[in-house]
Amino acid sequence: GHLRADGRVGVGGDMRVRWGVDAGGDVACRGDLRVGRDLYCRGALDLAGNAGTGGDLVVQGTIACAKNLRAGCDIAGDEHIRAGHGIEAGASIRCGRHLEAGWGIRAGATILADGAIRAGESILAGGEICAGSGYGIFAGLSVPRDAWESCAKVQASIPPQSLMSGWWEGAARAAL
Repeated sequence: GHLRADGRVGVGGDMRVRWGVDAGGDVACRGDLRVGRDLYCRGALDLAGNAGTGGDLVVQGTIACAKNLRAGCDIAGDEHIRAGHGIEAGASIRCGRHLEAGWGIRAGATILADGAIRAGESILAGGEICAGSGYGIFAGLSVPRDAWESCAKVQASIPPQSLMSGWWEGAARAAL
């Protein structure tokens, strides 16, 4: 079914919803989160495990995920987006502040942040990768510089203007 709540949603373990989630406040999950379609949250999203949606993941607050954050379509956060492991979107990633992943970041379309973009490993996009004005794009923060060519690739439709670290691999291929 579909989960709709006017306020906060808190789950002490895993949360699995076959359709979608529409929360009027914060969502906190102490386990893994699986949503078959879209997740809309009008607060912050705080996840202790892996998170995956079949559709869009749209959050008006901060997104904090201890492990992997995945969406079949767009990931959009009005504040910071942070994942301890990787971030992957089938379409775009849009972030109102800083975008950070302990491992890599991958999007089928554009990656846009109003702040810095930081990844421990690679950053791959089917479209452009753009950080906010005055901020940089940092790939390979968790790997030695001599491993950047294989572990800190940066790929997008055009070279990012504010690329500070990582290995520019060239224009993105049609399918990521």
